[in-house]
Amino acid sequence: MTKQELQRLAGIPHLPTDLTYELRLAVSGEGPRAYDWSDKPHRLLWDACAALERAEERLRQAVLAERQACVEICRDVARDRALVGDRDGASAASECAETIRGYA
Repeated sequence: MTKQELQRLAGIPHLPTDLTYELRLAVSGEGPRAYDWSDKPHRLLWDACAALERAEERLRQAVLAERQACVEICRDVARDRALVGDRDGASAASECAETIRGYA
């Protein structure tokens, strides 16, 4: 089975990663990891879990960085609004920054 065939059959919008491709082939008794599936299938599960955990951490770090960037933009807007005497705008931007910071 090719990656394109697997993409179509799995209904995913992109080609599978090398790891997921190998894991799916192995479960079907094909590919370089087929022996792992027949001998010790838990190895494949451990590899899949580790890949998910690494991806989750990368995503979490990206979300935290994006959140911090938004907080900084709100604070810049608040400072700029305060400088021009727009108290309501400054207050709203400060509230925005604190709301974003509050999401955990």
